[in-house]
Amino acid sequence: MKHFAIILIIILCSALTQHNYAIGADGGTATEKPGDFEKLRNSYKEPEYKNIMDLYWKTSQLDINNTDHLDLYLILKECEISKQYFKNDFEWHKIREAVKSHLEASRENLNNRFYVIQPLKLSSYSFERGGFDILPEYQYADLKRFRISNNRVDPKDFCVSDKSYNEPINVFAPYNLSVNLRDGFTMTYVPMSEDVSKAYLNFLDNKKTVKIAGQEMVRDAFVVFYLTLDSFLQNEMDYQAPGVNLKEYKAKLDFIEVYADQELKRPLYYRRVN
Repeated sequence: MKHFAIILIIILCSALTQHNYAIGADGGTATEKPGDFEKLRNSYKEPEYKNIMDLYWKTSQLDINNTDHLDLYLILKECEISKQYFKNDFEWHKIREAVKSHLEASRENLNNRFYVIQPLKLSSYSFERGGFDILPEYQYADLKRFRISNNRVDPKDFCVSDKSYNEPINVFAPYNLSVNLRDGFTMTYVPMSEDVSKAYLNFLDNKKTVKIAGQEMVRDAFVVFYLTLDSFLQNEMDYQAPGVNLKEYKAKLDFIEVYADQELKRPLYYRRVN
């Protein structure tokens, strides 16, 4: 998959519009074409189950010669085709062979990039640090291992629900993932210029979401982690669902963004990590 060089960016535009406004971790800024950065960002997918399946094929966690594995992939990825042809043995056999050829030819190009959105709580603006402090319980200190998905999957809800499998789906293709970062991640405050900070505060004032807890201001924000999952490490027990596995992968944290809103329309900060 093509590697994109990432540089610290500011796209010159009005603060907190739908364009990308960002500040480098070291205070430096640079420009990059909006289309290039959008292409980079869009190469990271939400870790929903059907996207996780591409990762399993890419990292050889599923068997190209196992009909259960092929059928699950088709049912998740090609719902209409599956509903139409699943009960036609001859047509379904042709479709299986076609998808085998596709997976064999495109394995290297299948997605292994994901993004994860987490809430942040910011406190007061620190003029000494040039940014908003993060409340202690929302700070990151040498973060290395964490879960990146929380998929609730019921095979009864699949578009072909009467397919039987030789072993439980959540055994050969677990619904969720965790990652082990190559390098720990730390973030205790969000650097932000005064112009962006003022626009952020105006946005919060209009939403009337700022709270006061004791002596601290509490301001909502959202951090987005952009990850490349390199290699499968192990199956581990899913502590949220006893008796169910999730797969752990070695991962690289490529960059982060911080937004004022959960819809990711009002960017505040960008930082390249690796």
